[in-house]
Amino acid sequence: MKRFCEECGAEQQWELDSLRGEMCCEGCGLTLDYIPNDADTNSSYSAGEERQNERVNALENRGPGTVMNPMGDRFDAQGNRLSSENYRKYRRLGRVNRSTQREKDPMYRQLVATLRELFGEHLTLTVEFLTRATAQKLTPLQEAIRRTLSPSEKKLLACPKTSITRKPSGVKGESDRQNLVLMAIAIAELAHEWFGALRIDRAALLAEHGLTQTQFKNAKRTIAQHYKARCRQGFAPVPQLNMDAVMKAYIKDGIRHDKVEVHSERLFNELDNRLTESQFNALNNVYGGMLTAIGEPSIDAYTANMDESMLCSVVMLAALTALNLEHQNLAALGRAVGDRSGAGIKSRLAQLRYEVECGIFPQGAALFEKHRSPRGREGQGTSGTSDGVDEAERTDRSGDHYDGTDEADGTGQ
Repeated sequence: MKRFCEECGAEQQWELDSLRGEMCCEGCGLTLDYIPNDADTNSSYSAGEERQNERVNALENRGPGTVMNPMGDRFDAQGNRLSSENYRKYRRLGRVNRSTQREKDPMYRQLVATLRELFGEHLTLTVEFLTRATAQKLTPLQEAIRRTLSPSEKKLLACPKTSITRKPSGVKGESDRQNLVLMAIAIAELAHEWFGALRIDRAALLAEHGLTQTQFKNAKRTIAQHYKARCRQGFAPVPQLNMDAVMKAYIKDGIRHDKVEVHSERLFNELDNRLTESQFNALNNVYGGMLTAIGEPSIDAYTANMDESMLCSVVMLAALTALNLEHQNLAALGRAVGDRSGAGIKSRLAQLRYEVECGIFPQGAALFEKHRSPRGREGQGTSGTSDGVDEAERTDRSGDHYDGTDEADGTGQ
């Protein structure tokens, strides 16, 4: 057939290869995908790597196409029962048809369905390019290029779904469903970090589906490294926000605000049953006041380089300490944010005290001011102390009392 060739700059004769789904310019040899209009399958792609984007693809929300039933139909199109001979004939033909129409990457369809279930249609469409990179293999040409690369780069370009599902038990999910949920959560988290997509409650989702932080981190790292490797080789577009520096800063500030809000909510949920109502309300006021005093949440704050989960844990410990409610609540803070130790939170607060005393972080003095502790309910055994107990008695009686110092490293004095 004849068509315009961009390389030759003129109309040329093209040789068609329907089997490979390609057409080649006889003038310069330029090869392009050949996409005929296949009326039999109602498909815009009848050959080549995009074959799955046809009418029978459930991802396009379309009805069934013309694929024959591999188990054999008992009735013809008019509803008449087939004879035994015709039933055997069409069952055989159905199996042959199935072998030519088999889905290339079934886990891609399952991953899209999982994303829709967990996060809705909008986010699923937003992360479509990440989903394809996660669950679909490289094209034959890309695979040929991959084999010429260094061993480390070849490993990074291996299909993420395969790498994730073949990890040892405890790193991969315990079932296909858990693996799909892991990949979906990792994709949504990457979309939020890379270009400000919808934020997710990762800790709650992992707990709901019986997954761990170790499993999540492995899935996220595998997908992120694979997609970056695709970008380096030109196999995928580099995700970027087309905006100026002011807008980028505005979005980063908003993301930090969202993350602080999420971690704060988790911390208060963890402490809800450990405090009286009056103690809880007082803690809420002190915690919010401390965040405001140090200029958080903001990318311009002194503590802007501190991770949001650590920031919230440290400020919450400071608020508990200011109200003398920290006793037996330190471990709860680490549990609330998912992957922090009580000792690490305590040490970080001690470092901030040291920076305050050195004059480096003067606004941080608000973290170490004492506040009046509300009276707990009689006989409840909460971590709070009753009014009228002086500061010396509180310090003398508390073997676990935290005063903002860390004897291990000598800071805070």
